[in-house]
Amino acid sequence: MFTNSVYFNEVSRENVDVCPDTVDETGGTAVDIPGRISAVMGLDPSMPAVQYEGRWYTWGDIGSVGQALDVHLAGLPPETPIGVLTRNRPSMVATVLTLLARRRAVLTVNGLHPDRAIVNEV
Repeated sequence: MFTNSVYFNEVSRENVDVCPDTVDETGGTAVDIPGRISAVMGLDPSMPAVQYEGRWYTWGDIGSVGQALDVHLAGLPPETPIGVLTRNRPSMVATVLTLLARRRAVLTVNGLHPDRAIVNEV
């Protein structure tokens, strides 16, 4: 087992159905992924969500990062893409989940590349 790995706690499907699928104009089923992420994030703030280096972070912890992120993004138009440097950390998971739940465009930058490569990518 890698000590840097991030593990997610399983959430039962019945709990996620607080945000049901919808039927689109063609009669097909449309999954509201941002709605489902929001629903899961709002289930129980004390429920374990992500394990990192032997410690469980709760949905409340994830939500706290999301609230802080909302403050930083407050002045940006909703269509502004947000770049995220991907690192294997709970805060990155919380950031991506929050951005997706808020229907924001997420541009990921591979954090495993050397610094010079990241600068060139950005």
